Amino acid sequence: MAEKDGLTELAKLFKKNENKTIPSITTGIVEALPPTPVIRISDIITLDKTQLVFASNLISGYERNIKFTDTDCGITTTDSDGGDNASPHSHGIKTLNVDTLMQWTDTLVIGDEVIVIPVADGQLYHVIDKAVRFE
Repeated sequence: MAEKDGLTELAKLFKKNENKTIPSITTGIVEALPPTPVIRISDIITLDKTQLVFASNLISGYERNIKFTDTDCGITTTDSDGGDNASPHSHGIKTLNVDTLMQWTDTLVIGDEVIVIPVADGQLYHVIDKAVRFE
Protein backbone atom coordinates (compact mmCIF):
# COMPACT_ATOMS: atom_id res chain seq x y z
CA MET A 1 0.00 0.00 0.00
CA ALA A 2 1.42 3.35 -1.03
CA GLU A 3 1.96 6.07 1.51
CA LYS A 4 -0.42 9.01 1.25
CA ASP A 5 1.06 12.39 0.37
CA GLY A 6 0.09 14.81 3.17
CA LEU A 7 -0.14 17.83 0.86
CA THR A 8 -2.42 15.98 -1.56
CA GLU A 9 -4.69 14.92 1.29
CA LEU A 10 -4.79 18.50 2.61
CA ALA A 11 -5.66 19.80 -0.87
CA LYS A 12 -8.46 17.22 -1.13
CA LEU A 13 -9.88 18.41 2.21
CA PHE A 14 -9.85 22.04 1.05
CA LYS A 15 -11.50 21.06 -2.23
CA LYS A 16 -14.16 19.03 -0.44
CA ASN A 17 -15.02 21.97 1.83
CA GLU A 18 -14.69 24.61 -0.88
CA ASN A 19 -17.36 27.26 -0.58
CA LYS A 20 -19.74 27.69 -3.44
CA THR A 21 -19.49 30.88 -5.43
CA ILE A 22 -21.81 33.49 -3.99
CA PRO A 23 -24.49 34.33 -6.57
CA SER A 24 -24.23 37.82 -7.99
CA ILE A 25 -26.70 40.63 -8.42
CA THR A 26 -29.08 40.12 -11.34
CA THR A 27 -32.33 41.37 -12.81
CA GLY A 28 -35.71 39.79 -13.26
CA ILE A 29 -39.06 40.52 -14.87
CA VAL A 30 -42.21 41.05 -12.78
CA GLU A 31 -44.83 38.53 -13.87
CA ALA A 32 -47.26 38.96 -10.94
CA LEU A 33 -47.60 41.72 -8.35
CA PRO A 34 -47.60 41.55 -4.54
CA PRO A 35 -49.18 40.20 -2.44
CA THR A 36 -48.54 37.08 -4.58
CA PRO A 37 -45.49 38.21 -6.56
CA VAL A 38 -43.74 36.22 -9.25
CA ILE A 39 -40.42 37.29 -10.75
CA ARG A 40 -38.75 35.46 -13.63
CA ILE A 41 -34.97 35.73 -13.52
CA SER A 42 -34.32 33.34 -16.42
CA ASP A 43 -36.15 30.99 -18.77
CA ILE A 44 -35.70 28.30 -16.12
CA ILE A 45 -35.92 30.15 -12.79
CA THR A 46 -39.13 31.78 -11.57
CA LEU A 47 -39.41 33.04 -7.99
CA ASP A 48 -42.56 33.33 -5.88
CA LYS A 49 -43.44 35.07 -2.62
CA THR A 50 -41.76 32.36 -0.51
CA GLN A 51 -38.41 33.26 -2.10
CA LEU A 52 -38.74 37.05 -2.37
CA VAL A 53 -38.15 39.97 -0.01
CA PHE A 54 -39.12 43.42 -1.36
CA ALA A 55 -37.84 46.88 -0.53
CA SER A 56 -40.86 48.66 0.97
CA ASN A 57 -40.83 51.52 -1.54
CA LEU A 58 -41.74 49.07 -4.33
CA ILE A 59 -45.04 48.13 -2.75
CA SER A 60 -48.25 49.78 -4.02
CA GLY A 61 -49.50 52.51 -1.69
CA TYR A 62 -46.14 52.88 0.06
CA GLU A 63 -46.26 55.91 2.37
CA ARG A 64 -43.42 57.79 4.02
CA ASN A 65 -43.47 60.66 6.49
CA ILE A 66 -41.05 63.45 5.64
CA LYS A 67 -40.37 66.47 7.82
CA PHE A 68 -39.75 69.84 6.17
CA THR A 69 -38.68 73.04 7.89
CA ASP A 70 -39.28 76.56 6.60
CA THR A 71 -35.60 76.82 5.65
CA ASP A 72 -35.91 73.64 3.55
CA CYS A 73 -38.68 75.13 1.42
CA GLY A 74 -37.21 78.61 0.80
CA ILE A 75 -40.58 80.03 -0.28
CA THR A 76 -41.06 83.81 -0.62
CA THR A 77 -43.81 85.93 -2.16
CA THR A 78 -43.51 89.17 -4.09
CA ASP A 79 -46.21 91.86 -3.87
CA SER A 80 -46.70 94.89 -6.07
CA ASP A 81 -49.57 97.36 -6.29
CA GLY A 82 -48.89 97.78 -10.00
CA GLY A 83 -48.39 101.57 -9.86
CA ASP A 84 -45.58 103.40 -11.59
CA ASN A 85 -43.93 104.41 -8.33
CA ALA A 86 -44.46 101.09 -6.56
CA SER A 87 -41.47 98.91 -5.97
CA PRO A 88 -41.76 95.16 -5.66
CA HIS A 89 -40.88 93.77 -2.25
CA SER A 90 -40.70 90.36 -0.66
CA HIS A 91 -42.26 88.87 2.42
CA GLY A 92 -40.66 85.96 4.19
CA ILE A 93 -42.85 83.14 5.46
CA LYS A 94 -42.42 82.65 9.20
CA THR A 95 -44.33 79.40 9.45
CA LEU A 96 -45.28 76.89 6.85
CA ASN A 97 -47.55 73.95 7.46
CA VAL A 98 -46.80 71.16 5.03
CA ASP A 99 -48.68 67.88 4.87
CA THR A 100 -45.71 65.55 5.29
CA LEU A 101 -47.38 62.35 4.13
CA MET A 102 -46.13 61.32 0.72
CA GLN A 103 -47.46 58.33 -1.18
CA TRP A 104 -45.48 56.69 -3.95
CA THR A 105 -47.41 56.02 -7.14
CA ASP A 106 -44.51 54.67 -9.20
CA THR A 107 -44.91 51.15 -7.86
CA LEU A 108 -44.27 47.94 -9.76
CA VAL A 109 -46.29 46.91 -12.78
CA ILE A 110 -46.25 43.62 -14.65
CA GLY A 111 -43.37 43.63 -17.12
CA ASP A 112 -41.09 45.86 -15.03
CA GLU A 113 -37.47 44.81 -14.79
CA VAL A 114 -36.24 44.74 -11.18
CA ILE A 115 -32.83 44.48 -9.54
CA VAL A 116 -32.53 41.25 -7.56
CA ILE A 117 -29.83 40.20 -5.09
CA PRO A 118 -29.73 36.55 -4.01
CA VAL A 119 -28.52 35.57 -0.55
CA ALA A 120 -25.49 33.27 -0.42
CA ASP A 121 -27.49 30.02 -0.39
CA GLY A 122 -29.63 31.11 -3.36
CA GLN A 123 -32.88 30.29 -1.55
CA LEU A 124 -33.98 33.88 -0.92
CA TYR A 125 -33.81 36.93 -3.18
CA HIS A 126 -34.01 40.62 -2.26
CA VAL A 127 -35.85 42.82 -4.77
CA ILE A 128 -34.27 46.22 -4.18
CA ASP A 129 -35.45 48.52 -6.98
CA LYS A 130 -36.69 48.92 -10.53
CA ALA A 131 -34.09 48.61 -13.26
CA VAL A 132 -33.77 51.27 -15.95
CA ARG A 133 -32.00 50.74 -19.26
CA PHE A 134 -31.11 53.33 -21.89
CA GLU A 135 -31.12 52.27 -25.51
